[in-house]
Amino acid sequence: MTWRTPPSLKWLIVKRSRISGRIEKLAEEQDSLVARLDHLKGLISRLRGQLRALDETFGLHDIQIEPTEIAPVTPHQEAMVLPFGQMSRILLGTMRKHGTWVTTTVLTYEVLARVPDGAPSHDEKYVRRAVRRRLGTLLREGRVERLLDNPLSHDGSSEALWRVPGDTDTP
Repeated sequence: MTWRTPPSLKWLIVKRSRISGRIEKLAEEQDSLVARLDHLKGLISRLRGQLRALDETFGLHDIQIEPTEIAPVTPHQEAMVLPFGQMSRILLGTMRKHGTWVTTTVLTYEVLARVPDGAPSHDEKYVRRAVRRRLGTLLREGRVERLLDNPLSHDGSSEALWRVPGDTDTP
């Protein structure tokens, strides 16, 4: 004989299932954060050792300075997508290769395809933002042209088109 689960019991079952799933997810996140914390503690310990060694080295120099008076420099939070100058070369080369207007998406995928193995991993959204920033700088420098109203778009998107000045092809 089959019986129907009453709604009040069904609600409790679903509630317990969701809470249990959330606990499992948070436990996994906690484990990864604990591992990251241990890694960071080791890294800080090594860097403090290097800093102490440098401070002792300053004491051996003829000109005496107080190492603690040297202001710290905070490094960039996110690594560059490509080495300096590479993104501009890729963007301009791609536009010249196409010889016509090129969308930001095409340029983003071209940059993603050329990111070397072993480079810091960046998601598509981060690379696209970096490409758009670089294109804006190239636009201000007069090295590229931008067309905001994309007549080639059939899906209603308003993605900008880019080209190197001097290309006479119009969309």
